[in-house]
Amino acid sequence: FGINILGSHHPDLVGKPLVEDRFVLVCRDDHPLARRDSVPWRRLAPYPLIYVGQMSGNRHLLDVALGESDVPLRFQFEVQRSSTAVGLVAEGVAAAVVPRFAVQKGAYPNLRVVALREPVVSRTLVLLSRRNAELSPAARALYELIASLAQPRGNG
Repeated sequence: FGINILGSHHPDLVGKPLVEDRFVLVCRDDHPLARRDSVPWRRLAPYPLIYVGQMSGNRHLLDVALGESDVPLRFQFEVQRSSTAVGLVAEGVAAAVVPRFAVQKGAYPNLRVVALREPVVSRTLVLLSRRNAELSPAARALYELIASLAQPRGNG
């Protein structure tokens, strides 16, 4: 089994939605937008940005969402991994647009995460498994634990 972005997959795979992961702006604490809780995408227009590369599944999601909104952005750098983008932000290269889960809490104390809105863009992470595969007992236990953590919880 594995975890991937919701989308078209091989017909032998079945998916169980786990969680929504919003795209955010990651910037250093000295960036002009760092003190904001959220900003509309159009506020990013004056700033150079790091963007995900063509091979990333995230890129297609962003291209579709931003293509509809006609937001003019300055994507100056392109990387294939969100973790690379976050590291470059920490080094002061530019700010980046990445999924929220790409930013490990506490790893870079000088970074700020700013929610993006107008539009809100997110991806759904899914738990994938082969349709007729039998998992080992250990894999089955881990699969069921992950699936149970994604279930909505009651208020009491």
